Amino acid sequence: MVVGQSAVVRVAALPVPLADSVRVGPIEEWPGHTGANMALGARALGLEVGVIDCIGDDRPGSQVRELPAEGDVDFAPLISPAGTRRAVSLPPGPTVQGGL
Repeated sequence: MVVGQSAVVRVAALPVPLADSVRVGPIEEWPGHTGANMALGARALGLEVGVIDCIGDDRPGSQVRELPAEGDVDFAPLISPAGTRRAVSLPPGPTVQGGL
């Protein structure tokens, strides 16, 4: 199961314009992906659950390690030199006002 970290970056429109940079609103980040949520749900139902995944020795990796511990899920992380995986969603959102 993938544990990793999810991020949502709201953009004014899709596709994102070709540019060096695009203004966006606040970036929302939280630990966990579908696999982590399934493990937490199964544990909440009383099942014994264990997860193994590669995470980085970085801030997102620290947050990811906390998630299974809070849900009483056994987590055996393997440290990846590439860092913690992220899934980034780019949903269209309200137009961002103001400067950089």
